[in-house]
Amino acid sequence: TVQAIRAEPTSVIEGALPLLRNAIDDMAVLGTVRDQLVKVNPSRFVVLEEDLAGRPEGQAVDARLDLSVEGIGLFGVEGGVNPRLALVLTVQAQLASVREPRVLLVLRERWERPGGRLTSWTANDGHRLREELHRATVGIAEKIAADVCATCEVPQ
Repeated sequence: TVQAIRAEPTSVIEGALPLLRNAIDDMAVLGTVRDQLVKVNPSRFVVLEEDLAGRPEGQAVDARLDLSVEGIGLFGVEGGVNPRLALVLTVQAQLASVREPRVLLVLRERWERPGGRLTSWTANDGHRLREELHRATVGIAEKIAADVCATCEVPQ
């Protein structure tokens, strides 16, 4: 038995692009990762302003964790027409000393979850995509927190 898979019309694909961009923008990936880091371990992570002059009263800050999104998107997990797509999110975390110009640790955390075809990611205003992005940011934050805490001797 041969089964044919129909390609999505161009209008469906073009209509999905703004929805995908909005879902990603709405999630504010780095802000969510940052907030989750503080939530997971508030004794080790605090939110700093751009300069260290605004550090919280009574808390010593030894290192700064800078976050950046290296990649985010939906990628085909199989070849062919209208493939199933996986959400892939990669975040880089760089831990640097604030006392001297020295990088202490660089991490790249990747979240990849296979899913369905484009229409399943974009249905209901991208509900599935938004849920998976949330899971991805929480999962990445937990991995970063565990790696930073395991690597660096930071008093609790």
